[in-house]
Amino acid sequence: MSENKINMEALRAAAHGGSSGAQCALGLCLKNGDGCERNLDEAEFWFRAAAEQGNADAQCALGLFLRENDRYARFPEEWLKWARAAAEQGHGGAQCLLGSSLVCGDACEKQPEEGIRWMRLSAKQGFITAAYLLGKFLEGGYSCESDPSEAVRWYRQAAEGGDTEAQFALSLCLLQGKGCKQNPIEGLKWLFTAANHGNEGAREVLRRLEASHEETSEDQTEADGE
Repeated sequence: MSENKINMEALRAAAHGGSSGAQCALGLCLKNGDGCERNLDEAEFWFRAAAEQGNADAQCALGLFLRENDRYARFPEEWLKWARAAAEQGHGGAQCLLGSSLVCGDACEKQPEEGIRWMRLSAKQGFITAAYLLGKFLEGGYSCESDPSEAVRWYRQAAEGGDTEAQFALSLCLLQGKGCKQNPIEGLKWLFTAANHGNEGAREVLRRLEASHEETSEDQTEADGE
């Protein structure tokens, strides 16, 4: 008998015994086919069992599951109910999910002010994805009032947390002086950091800068030779 099989048996036993943590974990295994055959119907059953006990992780997982599942696309109030329940318990992931969806009107009615409020709560907990998205929304005024200076603060938080999109966004703000004092040295530092971490946008900007530098050098050489 495999170790995975033993673990699944123990997990199922705990889930049947009423452990909300085990129920949520079992739901995730069944959703992803991790250590067992993928079974979305059973995954939903266990997510609901745990969510109804008040488990915030399960409420968030159930909300995301319902949001992603085509069977529930016509019923946004269902996934919103569970995402909001987890968010109100302080679950950073649920706050980010709920907030970003409300800002964009993605799978729900657009409510940008409430969405930004939830995004701030998530970002203040140190949730990196929320910090980056909040910066993105505030920089461009995407469905909300633009605030580039606040956007830079959130980009920096996410960038320092290792988010490569935030590192790239922060580099552009610093290079352009958008929402902050222009700082080419720090801007290039973050641009190289994002590029070294695999961000394609940052790599493309560096390629353009290098090409521009080479053209300028060639022009200068020709001018010196005349």
